[in-house]
Amino acid sequence: LWANRGMVTPYTQAQRLYLAGNFPQARDVLQKALHDTPDDVNMLTLLGNTYRQLGDVDSSERVLTDAVKLKQNTHFALYGFGRTLLVKGQYSNAADAFRSALDAGAPPIAWLDYAEALYRAGADNPVLLEALRNGQEAALREPHRALLAAYLEHRVGDAPTPAPSLVSQGLAYWQANAERFAHTPYGAAL
Repeated sequence: LWANRGMVTPYTQAQRLYLAGNFPQARDVLQKALHDTPDDVNMLTLLGNTYRQLGDVDSSERVLTDAVKLKQNTHFALYGFGRTLLVKGQYSNAADAFRSALDAGAPPIAWLDYAEALYRAGADNPVLLEALRNGQEAALREPHRALLAAYLEHRVGDAPTPAPSLVSQGLAYWQANAERFAHTPYGAAL
């Protein structure tokens, strides 16, 4: 009974690799596993997210499109699709994908992604501020997200500039994303 404790599914193995930042190995595990089960929405979604983290946004979009087509009301796939569209600079489409993910039960932090996509798409401030309010509490759990929320509130609301301590805590994440996605419209915008 205890001998199998270390055995995990390819999906779990890929999740662990992804969370550890080992994106090339996560990609390889998922590609191999999808050869046998090509219609696994969770594996397709994780592979699409992995491609995005590797900077291959075209492959990410292709795989996540397949995942969304397979199961259209899955917040995990819709959210990943939204992140990829955001990176590609397709801000209105990204906002639509985030809104669909939220409607499908995505966690509250997706409101912040929705707000960012709306901001980059030039949406009306009241809509954007409502999205920010809905994601505010969840954003405070991670410094980089708290920084984004404070920045967006400053840009479209009447909030002061983000505090220097918040900038120092959250800026590294955004700098890394600007570098990772430098070849995309989103990277240039960051």
